[in-house]
Amino acid sequence: VKVNDLKGIQQLGLQPRRVASLLVEAFNAMTFSFGFVHADPHPGNLLVRKSTSGSAELVLLDHGLYRCLSDELRLLYCYLWQAMFLRDMSLLETVGKRLGAGELFLLIPLIFTQSLISGKSTMGKNFKDMTSEEKQHIRKTLRRFKRTEFSDFYSSLPRDLLFVIRANDYVRGISLQLSLPPMDRFYSMANAAVAEANCHYRSSDGRGPIELYETSVGRNSSVRAWIKVNLHIMWMKVQLELVRIYSFFSRP
Repeated sequence: VKVNDLKGIQQLGLQPRRVASLLVEAFNAMTFSFGFVHADPHPGNLLVRKSTSGSAELVLLDHGLYRCLSDELRLLYCYLWQAMFLRDMSLLETVGKRLGAGELFLLIPLIFTQSLISGKSTMGKNFKDMTSEEKQHIRKTLRRFKRTEFSDFYSSLPRDLLFVIRANDYVRGISLQLSLPPMDRFYSMANAAVAEANCHYRSSDGRGPIELYETSVGRNSSVRAWIKVNLHIMWMKVQLELVRIYSFFSRP
């Protein structure tokens, strides 16, 4: 059945939210880990079936539009999600400017999470459901830029990132149809992004993962480096979990 056929999925004995989670996990792997992305995942190109073990299986059709992300772009996209979920303004600025967004880096979270990390709004909340204070904060931020800057915004971003945005929009829409809470999708994406972005060697001169693609150091096999990297990943995941828990109890 089609991936957004709620009744059909239930008739197969499958849970719609689990199907949505499977879809999100599949595209997490494509974008964050492999950098090979199906860029046209509308419901007509995605089917769900029940495996012999009784679990859900995702079937992708129409393989005519894929994008192969460079390692640089793939890792920057990982750091972008880390910055958005943890509301790390410094990291967002670094990544946004390297993606070509300039001072408009502040608006990138609006594309992916419908919120600004500088405010207190909940990620994924529809504009109509925001409080007047949240709406005012977004309007105030938007007024900082000229209209001409907005028109140049998307053209300044890497072309392959635009295809990733397109795929993300489809996955977001389908997930909402299958009743997966936006925060659950964001947490899954941020968790995958952090795991991938921070599993690389961190140089001895103090540079973090954001500089890795500029070096040829690559992975380091020493025990000390392995311990350092894995402790860093654990700490990042603890932060992600704390944000997720806080967001859960902050839901209306």
